[in-house]
Amino acid sequence: MADQPTQPEPVNESLDFDDATPLNTVYVKWDVKGGRDRTHEPHLNTNYALEGSPNIQGVEIKSAVNVKLLCWA
Repeated sequence: MADQPTQPEPVNESLDFDDATPLNTVYVKWDVKGGRDRTHEPHLNTNYALEGSPNIQGVEIKSAVNVKLLCWA
């Protein structure tokens, strides 16, 4: 995955993260310190770069299947 091109951040403002667990997709919510949380509906096996320089203090994932999230700075 490190050799894949980086894609733009897939922000989805209309996503209701607190609703039921998705069946055919993954929801990722980044907890940003001092800013607004970012909710994503990312494509699997894709590199994404978060816009700006967010101070991430946590991440929450909703999915019907196991998900592995790799992060680096």
